[in-house]
Amino acid sequence: MTTRTKPLNKFRLKEAELESNATAFRLALNKGVEDVGQKAGNIGRHALIIGGVLGLGYSLFKLLSSGNSDEENPEDSNSQVPVAKHSITSQLAAAVLNQIALFLLAIAKQKLMSVLMDDDQDNTIDIATEEADEQ
Repeated sequence: MTTRTKPLNKFRLKEAELESNATAFRLALNKGVEDVGQKAGNIGRHALIIGGVLGLGYSLFKLLSSGNSDEENPEDSNSQVPVAKHSITSQLAAAVLNQIALFLLAIAKQKLMSVLMDDDQDNTIDIATEEADEQ
């Protein structure tokens, strides 16, 4: 009877070891999935912020430039009097629009750089953690 219990105990020990390994791998996999979800959420949030800034800048540009555009009517093209297309206010509005666009682009650049730096730091931390786990 002792000869049969020894292989049975051996199999039970091996089964318990395999189950503990499976549990450890399952936990590591769940942690990896959570990390990917968090990173995707952060990237999505940053993309929404950058898109919102760019969309706001574009709509502001269209709003300010639509009131200042002087379109020629077909009837006016036959007249002999030349019409000045740019006045002082339209030049001022163009300069303001240019500065606003540069400002919004600078904000978008900063956001993109921070997203890229965060991703780079996360990747560095992940690699260091994986190397520590392997040792």
